[in-house]
Amino acid sequence: MNSREKNELLLKLMVVLVRDRKAMQGRIRSVGYTREYGELPPDLGVYTLGKLQEDELIRLADSIQIRKTKPLGAKSDIYMNDVGYVIYNFTQDQPAIIDGVTREGMAEVCRQANVSHELLDQRIREYAELRRSGAAGDTIAMTDEASPFRQDREWMAPIIRYYMFEGTESGPSMFPAECAFGYTDPLNTNTWIIYEPEEVIDAIWDKLAVSVIEGDVDEADQAADLAPDVWSEWFGYKGKAKLRISVH
Repeated sequence: MNSREKNELLLKLMVVLVRDRKAMQGRIRSVGYTREYGELPPDLGVYTLGKLQEDELIRLADSIQIRKTKPLGAKSDIYMNDVGYVIYNFTQDQPAIIDGVTREGMAEVCRQANVSHELLDQRIREYAELRRSGAAGDTIAMTDEASPFRQDREWMAPIIRYYMFEGTESGPSMFPAECAFGYTDPLNTNTWIIYEPEEVIDAIWDKLAVSVIEGDVDEADQAADLAPDVWSEWFGYKGKAKLRISVH
């Protein structure tokens, strides 16, 4: 379990603790996923929770039916008061919002977000030209003066919103999220922030960075002598070019 996974598990346990102790004015009435999580031991407090070792945390989570994995394609990480939330620690984790999606996949994402894929193609081509000329590196901040995306919030925001909350390149999620649950310290409720979709985009837009990475070479495509997609051609990749948008 890495630090991100541990902190997310601590956060879920802390939310259950808040429910059980009726803290935060009793605002959290229910916590779970496909079913309500069980109750924590009555003598467990925040201090003790923070001192538990990794194996103890896992056993405690298992005892109240908190699972490490979620359904395939799910966007929600937790449900509170019957509302689905996706969990992010924007400060420490620098999470990927879109993590390695091909041109074909992004065409479907654009379709789901009601955005023209040609707009994205145009910007990716401009970015490839900047990379070839040395005017941009492997990663470029969304709002960098040299970034071809810097004026594109109007149509990029729906793409980011769809991928954060609603679905993936495979289509809409069976477990979409309605809000984002941001935190810095999982055990300190004062660091918890709930964002509506537009609010979270406001919060992270200036911190977003774009990169186009090279995926593995598709042996089936090579055997069939298929030409690489245009993104791969623009970047000179043998493997599939993949878009990554992350918080920095």
